[in-house]
Amino acid sequence: MLRVAYLSPTGHVMPKKRSEEEIIREMALETIEIQKHTDRLKAKHMFAADRTKLEKMKLVLAEVKAGNRTNLEWLKRECDFESGHTSEQAL
Repeated sequence: MLRVAYLSPTGHVMPKKRSEEEIIREMALETIEIQKHTDRLKAKHMFAADRTKLEKMKLVLAEVKAGNRTNLEWLKRECDFESGHTSEQAL
């Protein structure tokens, strides 16, 4: 947060004199904090997407292991291992 004022000893709000460098430094720090928060949110979203992808692949693998699906073509159709996406039929 940019500090543009301060309380004087008498209790009055006084404008803070700041150099351009101080203002730029504070804005840069704010930008860094915002970027860190954004990165954390992106990482959280990516982790959730990876977990969902893994769960879908586990379901497909469970069907194959159970013997319900043995056809390799079915497996290729149901699960795109490059992207990790599975069709709704696998669920």
